[in-house]
Amino acid sequence: MSNSTGAKEKPQSGVTRKAVRGGRAVEKAARIVELRSILVPVDFSEASANSLAFAVSLAEHFGAKITLLHVSQAQFYATEFGHTPNAEVSIGEGCRGRLRAFASGKVEPELLEETLVRGGVPFDEITKAAKERGVDLIIVSTRGQTGLKHVLMGSTAERVVQHATCPVLVIR
Repeated sequence: MSNSTGAKEKPQSGVTRKAVRGGRAVEKAARIVELRSILVPVDFSEASANSLAFAVSLAEHFGAKITLLHVSQAQFYATEFGHTPNAEVSIGEGCRGRLRAFASGKVEPELLEETLVRGGVPFDEITKAAKERGVDLIIVSTRGQTGLKHVLMGSTAERVVQHATCPVLVIR
């Protein structure tokens, strides 16, 4: 490299010109990316705790808010009493409390926008919630299932990636 006087400059401690240009590109990309809202689906597993840790780090860096979502997949049992709507309400309230407890100590209160509990097919409810709330990023965990279990059950994370209208960060 030469300066305006034609003298050769010594490279800066092993940093190449290409790396310096790449660094500027990263800085420019960081200015373009704006995260205001992050959706974190939670199933109360250790994998969910890992994805929440990523979300907290990004939220602190970008000044974003975190929305936690738990989706209870509807399970039907034959009973002689039939449908009891009050049981669904109490399950939802129980999950909201459990979500708040899950976030306690992991997320500063000023970073937590809201906690949501929905019933339905997990990937569908996650993508619907993201679209309705206009989130900028979904951070979802995967348990890394392979083989027959993956074929039979599918991957919620994979389906979220396929159907989401915003970027998805998958944490293994």
